Amino acid sequence: MLTVTFHAVTEIDDSLLKFAVIAARHRGNWVLCRHKKRHTWEIPGGHREDGEAIAETARRELWEETGAVNAILQPVCVYNVVRDGVSSYGKLYYADIAELGTLPENSEIGEVREFIGLPGDLTYPQIQPHLYLRALHWLKARNLIDAGLGKCGFFCGVCPTYIAGSCAGCVEAHTPGDCYTRDCVLQRGIPVCTMCNEFPCNTILEKERSTVLDKDWLRWKKHEQA
Repeated sequence: MLTVTFHAVTEIDDSLLKFAVIAARHRGNWVLCRHKKRHTWEIPGGHREDGEAIAETARRELWEETGAVNAILQPVCVYNVVRDGVSSYGKLYYADIAELGTLPENSEIGEVREFIGLPGDLTYPQIQPHLYLRALHWLKARNLIDAGLGKCGFFCGVCPTYIAGSCAGCVEAHTPGDCYTRDCVLQRGIPVCTMCNEFPCNTILEKERSTVLDKDWLRWKKHEQA
């Protein structure tokens, strides 16, 4: 079983931070990388080296995995991953990349690509969607990104239902009864469905058109949490 939780930047002792992950954007697109030996995508990040400040870990990993030569990094939060009782802490950063250069020589990265949202084929599907959503919430709270995140927790720009015109997005034009997920989130007073303590609940698994999230993935997640 695996769980991901979040903490304020100063809440966890620095010595416990072993990883840095950088949710990075370039010209409004999200920057992800693919390892040479894999066919899946990753948010840039990696292990902290001995004697290295965690902020330097973030800057080094961003350059090594994307080739970013000009970027502004800001701390978002500390995250904690518990897998089979083993706990590890890392720091999540946001980076606004002004210039992408070439990857360093002998890089383990096979490809760097820009996406309008988080792709489905991820190397760490149990962890990185949580980090991506946290970065989105952080950006929205500071008015640094367009309000393109639906109450379902899905980015409208990559949602097939929204693109097809079957969903108007979470706008003021919505009225109670238009969208079960939006109504439930507003009633519970939480930012998005995926941050609910009951997620994924039986209702979104069984109710027709209650969510745009993949039902097979939701069933797998519910099984993992059992």
